[in-house]
Amino acid sequence: MNGAVSRSSNKETVLTSITGGEVNIGVDGATTIKGATIAAVDAEGNDNGNLSLETDTLEVSSLNNTKDSKAMSASVSGGGTVSVDASADNSHSKTKTLATLGNGNVDIADKENSDIAMLNRDIADNEVDIYDIESHKGLKGSLDTRLLTESGRNKIAEDVMKSGMIVDTVRQIVTDDTVGITEFFNETDKQNKTYEAVKAEIAKNPSLAKALQNPDLTAQEKEGMLNGVTDAVMVSLGYETHDNKIIAKEDDARAGFISTENGNAYINDGATYVDPATGETVQYMDSTGKLVMVAGHEASHAIDAQGSETYAEGTRENYATNFGENLTDFTDMALGVNGYDGGTATTNSHTGNRSEYVSKNNEEYDKLDKTKGDDFIPIVIAASILYTALTTATPANAPGEGEVALPRSDLSSPGDDVVTALAARAEQLTGVPADTLELMASLNPKDLAKLGIKNVDDLIKKVQSGDVSAEDLKGVGNKPVAPAKRDSDTVVLGKTKNPNYGDVAKEEGFRNFDIPTEKWNKMTETERWSANEKFLDRAIAKQDKIKLSHNPHDPAVNTGAFKKEIEYLTSKGYKLSKDGTHMVHPK
Repeated sequence: MNGAVSRSSNKETVLTSITGGEVNIGVDGATTIKGATIAAVDAEGNDNGNLSLETDTLEVSSLNNTKDSKAMSASVSGGGTVSVDASADNSHSKTKTLATLGNGNVDIADKENSDIAMLNRDIADNEVDIYDIESHKGLKGSLDTRLLTESGRNKIAEDVMKSGMIVDTVRQIVTDDTVGITEFFNETDKQNKTYEAVKAEIAKNPSLAKALQNPDLTAQEKEGMLNGVTDAVMVSLGYETHDNKIIAKEDDARAGFISTENGNAYINDGATYVDPATGETVQYMDSTGKLVMVAGHEASHAIDAQGSETYAEGTRENYATNFGENLTDFTDMALGVNGYDGGTATTNSHTGNRSEYVSKNNEEYDKLDKTKGDDFIPIVIAASILYTALTTATPANAPGEGEVALPRSDLSSPGDDVVTALAARAEQLTGVPADTLELMASLNPKDLAKLGIKNVDDLIKKVQSGDVSAEDLKGVGNKPVAPAKRDSDTVVLGKTKNPNYGDVAKEEGFRNFDIPTEKWNKMTETERWSANEKFLDRAIAKQDKIKLSHNPHDPAVNTGAFKKEIEYLTSKGYKLSKDGTHMVHPK
């Protein structure tokens, strides 16, 4: 089918002019000139100045000229796909013709009652352009008629996503060694099978779909949801399934861990990190999508454990991260295709993280050898650990007395210390255990030299490859600056004598603020309080119980840093209990 139409309209002034070699005009009353020209001109039409006009009053005004045109053409061919080729051209112009008097003698007797503000005296320039607009619009392409139905639109969305699978496979071929050119089709097929497995499972299991969109699941319900997703994927790809277990470990940098000792994957619903922009503690597992992503990450490692691949650690970790992110996208798409709009829940209430059930999972996890398995430390958590180390670091990270700083080029860093250089490379540290990260952050340039390490980039490379171990780092670096990391929801504050609040915390398995003496002695009072304040902020964010080893009601005790801690908590809404044994959390 073809068609064309055009339309135009014009409104132009027919000009009046009085010209001659010599022009003499005398008017006893009023003279009105509207868009006309009065002038004396020579044979070539140039103004010769021989104009004489005498009149009582003179009034002048302009005339408008407009021109509009529109033209449109289109052709349409139909079938399963509708092809369209259409264009539209429009033009709009407007000019103003001015009232013009040539050069010469113009005598107006009553100027007060005359209107000559718009009088033009240049006969060669008596038209003004107001606007001249031209536009062209074209549409050429194909319309997939599946857009006309909901099921058709879902199918198109699937096609777009599956096209993305191809792009993702190409990216992996280019960026790492997990996928080679010869495995292009196998990898794309693997992604397709993963998506189709999740889609089929959601289609036959409405309770799974409901769980994926519910942010208030208990730990057991989350485990059932994650098992439903990963079991479907593992079976479709031909691998044995495993159990996902929910743990809540606020002080463990791992968002996930899969053990080769018992085959279970542990998903840390309590993982937190410090936001460098605000200094606030933030929950990492802030949505169901994050839970699915981490479960997918560990499922990828489970596949590694059952296969024969021997990729480098960093390469395997990158692939697992990509697999987990894809699984989240596939799950969101599968929900939509099956009629569950909105995708996975965008929030997470962390229901039951303090329950006895989760505590038992925590105990089981704590007993595992973390070297026997694969863990997942997201970039934001790795960066958070380095940020915390940076904000509490003392000159220990810089050259000590009598030492010479390595040049910036040697550190390959935007700053002068190891911590800053590591923080700038947080994305390269994915998969490095939290305790190793803290040890790395405690090093100074002289420590690097002791280890035979050229710069920070060399340090990262050797840690990732295993050439430098945590034990190697312990042998040269200072102990990391960090509060005691006992797994507890209770913090102990107090004095260092009669009894020592740290001893009380240790005896009861609680947490306390603790910085190694060597580091503490090098810190200024401002640095000490800044580190203390951050410890309190983390306790506040996690709504920890605050136990006191000493009674602040006693003036002899309520002094120094302890007094400052009590005052800080009070400013945050806490109240001191009547018996002075604890701080009451604000309701």
